[in-house]
Amino acid sequence: MKFEAIVKGAAALFLTAMPSFAATEPSGALAALDGRWTTVGDQKKYGADACKSHWTDYKVNADKRGVVLKTAEGKVLNYLVLYTEADNAAMYIEGEDRRLSTGDRVVWVLMRESPDKIAWRAHGRPSTPAFADHGSVRCK
Repeated sequence: MKFEAIVKGAAALFLTAMPSFAATEPSGALAALDGRWTTVGDQKKYGADACKSHWTDYKVNADKRGVVLKTAEGKVLNYLVLYTEADNAAMYIEGEDRRLSTGDRVVWVLMRESPDKIAWRAHGRPSTPAFADHGSVRCK
């Protein structure tokens, strides 16, 4: 009986010392992601109208473990958040069939360049200047 109480006490102490994995406010790259965005390329091509017809909405899930992406064309993607850091977050698209040459899933890295500008890159693939127009700016 005494041993059982010691084990329970030690377990309680251990669990309270562990970091909490409960939902918290988005931080790092996810902190300002919610909202409507358009690509740099569409902004160059359509100007102020880009946010009216060529947009993407991002919504960080309440549990901070997922991001829902919706496009003007009605496409919906669900991202599973693997980790977040100060200015980037690694995610993969649930149900995505594309794979790297190694057979691994494509891990998408969101890079927050500023509160109003983000870019994506596929981990394991080189970034090139051609990706510059795929960066996104916040719609105002």
